[in-house]
Amino acid sequence: MAVTVTEAFQRVFRGEAAHVSAARTWTLACLPATYRRADDVALVVTELATNAVLHSASALPGATFTVRLELRQDGVEVTVTDAGAPLVPARRPDADEYGRGLAIVRELAEATIITATPAGGRATSCRFDPCGRR
Repeated sequence: MAVTVTEAFQRVFRGEAAHVSAARTWTLACLPATYRRADDVALVVTELATNAVLHSASALPGATFTVRLELRQDGVEVTVTDAGAPLVPARRPDADEYGRGLAIVRELAEATIITATPAGGRATSCRFDPCGRR
């Protein structure tokens, strides 16, 4: 069964900490006001944008990360693409204070897929069903 994208939004943000909150605000503005999982989607965007800024080449001077939202018949898909990093995301030894971002992402989204991009970056896509797991 083909999934129809009813609306798509995409924006490029500078790879700076201040732009993480801008990505969250933009995400909330793109979602329908009645979408009950808006906070879940915004939190996932915040976590993925933070990872891009802290753990990828997106943090280099002049580098960026991209957020794409697809509003679909069966929910929302969000993809955050960064400039790549030499390491695969993994749980950090200081996980009491840091390192829970991807766990939060995987808990909130119905599906999470991390792929390499042709340009050497990383794209993390998450699907949110309208009713979620709860």
